[in-house]
Amino acid sequence: MKSAFLFLFPLMLAFNAQAESSPLNYPELMVVPKASERLNIEANRSEQNSWSNHLPLHVASATTLVAGLMTLNNLENEDDDMAPKIAIAVGAGWLATSIWLQTSYQPYKSGLNEVKKISGPGLRSQLAAERLAEEHIDQASRLAKKIKWISFVTNAGATLALVDAAEKDSAAQGVAMLGVLTSFLPVVFPLNWEQVSRDHNSYKKKVFGPLTFSNGLLLNPVNQKPTMGLIVGVSFN
Repeated sequence: MKSAFLFLFPLMLAFNAQAESSPLNYPELMVVPKASERLNIEANRSEQNSWSNHLPLHVASATTLVAGLMTLNNLENEDDDMAPKIAIAVGAGWLATSIWLQTSYQPYKSGLNEVKKISGPGLRSQLAAERLAEEHIDQASRLAKKIKWISFVTNAGATLALVDAAEKDSAAQGVAMLGVLTSFLPVVFPLNWEQVSRDHNSYKKKVFGPLTFSNGLLLNPVNQKPTMGLIVGVSFN
């Protein structure tokens, strides 16, 4: 047991001595671009591409709304008007939500403003800023996933009900069928917040390459005599 401890002790000291002062120990500080830089890039990009980013949700919700309005006046059973009313509410609700997301919700810009407040020259401040930036990137991604699946389920469900409620072979039924197809758009073309998070996490995983190991002669800090130890090499990408 004692020999095993002496074998690993120099390696433990070497790692601990650098852990507090070297940015090489933190992938958050080594990834290119850093999370804070990514926030800045995406904040500028979102102002230019906000319409195209939210277009799939716009189309899906608008189609559900139009299909509901058309079916309301083209019912197979005149007394069964619940399906178009639900579709109108779902379509209008998602359309309002998508417009609000496009015009008012800016996760990268607000995240960047928070990161700037705690940024500083020290290693601790830099690490805190980058981790906060990553939190904002991940939060936007999680919200995008929820929007994607909830919008798909509600729009698809509402338009499927319209297909059954609408007058057979009518234009309303055709639009309802189209609504079923367009409900897939947010799934096929999700908000770019998901892709940004995936890209950043992928780059961060590539910071540290494979570890290489070899035996080496190290100085034992207990008796100041040479002792065998384990040398670990890390390649950076």
